[in-house]
Amino acid sequence: MPIDLDLSALGTEYQSLRHEQGHFSGGDHHRDVDGYGGRKRKVMESLGESLGKPDTHAIQILETMGAPDEIVPKVGASNVGPLQSAGPGAIATGMPGPLVGGGQAPHGQGIDAGKPYFIVYYWRGRHDYLWFEVDGTADERISQYGWHAASD
Repeated sequence: MPIDLDLSALGTEYQSLRHEQGHFSGGDHHRDVDGYGGRKRKVMESLGESLGKPDTHAIQILETMGAPDEIVPKVGASNVGPLQSAGPGAIATGMPGPLVGGGQAPHGQGIDAGKPYFIVYYWRGRHDYLWFEVDGTADERISQYGWHAASD
């Protein structure tokens, strides 16, 4: 069940938790970071529900959660997570659109101007993550959000 705090406090807590090492980042199991009911998952659920509403500006997510772990182009319609459907080599490291370079999409990063893309925040690395679909317009608004969870 999501927790109820203001976005600023949730964002600060998420940014602190994302740097704590757990099993999926090469350390020992850390209940608050790795556990399904752990604090990191709960904070991310609340952030997803609040920031994943259609028409939210992508910049609001970045201001709250920090830089995404990955940015990938939307590749067709798929029932797998955005990282799996985009495939290897589709990872981008900069935010396209008005957030970088005065509105110009970075070249050579797999993101085409005007095309939808995903911003991804790891919960347990590339194993499980929260994603936001950005519409690709100059306004960079969220279309939807969701979770990819490995089925193991």
